[in-house]
Amino acid sequence: MTEIDGRLETIAGRIVDGWAVDPADPERPLTVEIRDGDRLLGSTIAAGAGAGVPGATRRRFSFLLPLDIFDGQEHVISARIGDGPELQNSPLRVVGHDPTPDLGVRPALAIPSGSLDLVSDEGWVMGWAWYPNSPAERVEIEFLIDGELSGSTLAASYRADVAAAGVGDGNYGFSWALPYHVLTRSRDSLVTARDKRTGHVLPEPRRFRQMVVIDAVEKVTALETDLRQLHAALAVRTGRERADQREAAELFRIVGDFFVQLAAATAAGEPPGAVKTLRNAVSEVTTKYRPFAFDLPAAPEITICVGAAAPLPRTYRQLRALRDQIGGGVEVILIDAGGFEDTALLPLVVRNLRYLRLDRGPVGNCNDAFAAATGRLVVFCGTPAAPAEGWLEAVAAGFAEAPGHAALAAKLLGADGVLDHAGVSLADGAPVLLGQRRDPDAEDFCAPCQVDAVAGEVFAMRRASWAALRGLDESYTGLDAALADACLRLSNAGATIRYEPGFCLTRLADAANAAAPDRDDTERLRRAADLQPATA
Repeated sequence: MTEIDGRLETIAGRIVDGWAVDPADPERPLTVEIRDGDRLLGSTIAAGAGAGVPGATRRRFSFLLPLDIFDGQEHVISARIGDGPELQNSPLRVVGHDPTPDLGVRPALAIPSGSLDLVSDEGWVMGWAWYPNSPAERVEIEFLIDGELSGSTLAASYRADVAAAGVGDGNYGFSWALPYHVLTRSRDSLVTARDKRTGHVLPEPRRFRQMVVIDAVEKVTALETDLRQLHAALAVRTGRERADQREAAELFRIVGDFFVQLAAATAAGEPPGAVKTLRNAVSEVTTKYRPFAFDLPAAPEITICVGAAAPLPRTYRQLRALRDQIGGGVEVILIDAGGFEDTALLPLVVRNLRYLRLDRGPVGNCNDAFAAATGRLVVFCGTPAAPAEGWLEAVAAGFAEAPGHAALAAKLLGADGVLDHAGVSLADGAPVLLGQRRDPDAEDFCAPCQVDAVAGEVFAMRRASWAALRGLDESYTGLDAALADACLRLSNAGATIRYEPGFCLTRLADAANAAAPDRDDTERLRRAADLQPATA
């Protein structure tokens, strides 16, 4: 802030005189606050032409002291610009009685009581004032804005609170509207109310700033924020389009290699039926399976990662079941680990399906899928399963219920309707599926509860939680063990793992059973559980 130059020159009678100037902007009016010790008496504007300082303009100020200053006691009068230091020669001392000539004001009217209650956001100045020794008289109030006289009104309105306090007949309220030019200012204004007859200032002067102006500034700021977010979203979308182009190129390469192999086998004269011809492979997929499309949102809330863990017919059924249960705002990624040669043909009949060909093993493939996902929440489905109605809403609600939920365990049913599992226990340091072969409608499995970990076949996790871990530990062989380790680390960091019964899927017929946990993984998890006991 520029250092202000100025001086409190004299106090002559009731008039305070001085000057102030901003050397960096001599034309700028300055608001000078006048105080009696710590008491703010009011303010005035240093805006008049001042003599004695060549080249400086709009800097002289004057202020009328209220009569209660002249009570025979010593008063210390100071002048300053806002919260800055006092002006030169400040403070000055005043001792004496009323220096003004007799204006015909009766002694009983000399000092009114009252207050300047508030200046509303809409610009109404409100308060009350009366003469205690002459309650039938009405006080005429004049208003100063930054020390400049701007209007007046009579304190004669009924105030129930004033009457209830035993103040005369209660007809001592006043209200006055600020001028339009004050309402449209973007800076604060100091409003002072005083008795027109005596110059007595009502306590306390109030600051006003038009809320419409503040709102406009906030809206402009919000608009700037929105523009920055839009720019960021466009950058993300551009990056995603580039990634999709790379993925599409990879897909075309894989499909092309597959077609070349089929064509080579056909040219080699393989027996009919021993291998499909190029034409038959495409014809079978495009005629046997009805095409459908997923939505392709620009900024999805949820990403569903589907592992192609079964031959094409069951994977197609799984995708179709997903499409029938989800709406907009969801992206779907198909993970092809190379287990079934015709999986690469699915994008011919399933539109807007993001396709990833991954071959880094279960844990590495899961990490790559999370890295490719753009949703805030990621659902991983590594087994052919059809979702129950409302399952995705249950996932969103489960995370929304508490910010501390890092991952959700699903209720997975077998093709026969019996419970396969409802989360994972790490009681002995090894992942053990909960609820196997139990009744899925049993009370224990119909309410949300905290569990130790999620199972790798179906689970949901905040993408931010995965990122905080820097991904799953790829030194584990099995996905279940890597997830158990991840959940253990999240729990030790204060997060919770929750079983959500509404997050329910049913295996499609002929789905393979879950793989047994790797022995080395189990031993590592036991050691990790001993070193880092999970929080309750």
